[in-house]
Amino acid sequence: MKKLLLITYYWPPSGGAGVFRWLKLVKYLELIGWKCTIVTTKDGDYPAIDNSLLAEIGHDTEIIRTKTPVFGKFLKKIMNRKEKIPYGSLKSSKNDSLFRKISLFVRINLIIPDVRKIWIKQAYKAAKFEIMTDNFDFVITTGPPHSVHLVGLKLKNEFKINWVTDFRDPWSEIAYYNNVKRWKITKLADKFYEKKVVTKCDIMLEAAPDILAGFKKKKNVFTLMNAFDSADFVNVKKRKSDKFIISHFGQLTVDSEIKIFQLIASKMVEDGFEDIRFDFYGNNDKKVISDLQKEDNKNIFNFYGYFPHSEILQKIVDSSLLLLIIDTNRKDVITLKIFEYIGSKTPILGLAPLDSEPAKIINHSKSGKMIPWQNETDIVDFIKKTYKMWEIGEIGENRKKLISEYSWENRAEKLDEILENFESDWKS
Repeated sequence: MKKLLLITYYWPPSGGAGVFRWLKLVKYLELIGWKCTIVTTKDGDYPAIDNSLLAEIGHDTEIIRTKTPVFGKFLKKIMNRKEKIPYGSLKSSKNDSLFRKISLFVRINLIIPDVRKIWIKQAYKAAKFEIMTDNFDFVITTGPPHSVHLVGLKLKNEFKINWVTDFRDPWSEIAYYNNVKRWKITKLADKFYEKKVVTKCDIMLEAAPDILAGFKKKKNVFTLMNAFDSADFVNVKKRKSDKFIISHFGQLTVDSEIKIFQLIASKMVEDGFEDIRFDFYGNNDKKVISDLQKEDNKNIFNFYGYFPHSEILQKIVDSSLLLLIIDTNRKDVITLKIFEYIGSKTPILGLAPLDSEPAKIINHSKSGKMIPWQNETDIVDFIKKTYKMWEIGEIGENRKKLISEYSWENRAEKLDEILENFESDWKS
């Protein structure tokens, strides 16, 4: 039996997008003959808690949970504040509290590569014990947080292991650094650690093309995109609604171009499409919520917080149209929700450049349409067209053959092939 040791900060009961990639890959790798051992956190600093995901862990999966220091608790003690450490954005504004400003400054300039680095010691100790007491074909580290790769680096320097690094997002060039000022020495140190990891590892995986753009010359770099789990949708049936529901799942930040939603709503109501509703799910910025609702006399814009994954899937399927918003500065980012949108068979409206990576996926799977933000007339026309399909019950046509290649079963088989080929080449 083939064995792998996975080191990951995020694992159920942690919720959030960072959990699903390896939760699903482990599930389907085990079905094709892999034995998986997971070194992960216990009571870590998670963006959300989703206990329903615990049921997705296989009975044969061995889970090693370590003591997990949490930087957020440390900061709270120093500051004597109950305010949360910021997630998802490192940008500060003039209205931020002193606590948030100090937290962001420390995070951006003094902590390299990220705040989860205080888990390195515990993760290394647990992984080292597993390596000394068992024979693993591969050791895999996944980031963000990219400090997890430093655990792999220490193990690689001490043991003769086949080490795979998995990059769900870029490291030193990750998007949330674009709008903040970092000290030059901090950026250089970040790149130094990144280069050491990239140089030492045996295989590099990226969740989207160009995440590892600066390292393509290195051998054994593979794109292994995210996917959807067909099993998640087996018992999820579409429920009828008397409203045409346009849904967005994920975070809308102050940088989001929200004026387009107001324009769409105004134009649709003006043209007689009054049974329209926008539902936004996720930890959305308070200013975004205020701006959209302050002139919303018809209760068109509705905001909801975090839901367990199973409930989110039901809401995705129940939607009449799904919004996929791609930042023009991040057009090559391929998020997990793209694939779950595709798996739901609900039509997708993507607001993104036509040459973006998500646009290629949406077009190839025939799951919807990508339209640039600026093309307001085309956006409204597409919504009206979808509305008419919804009226006659033609939403969610069968595209099984077109979407099967975007399944986690497919991705696990590809990863198995990558690992098998590496072992064959190494042994020869």
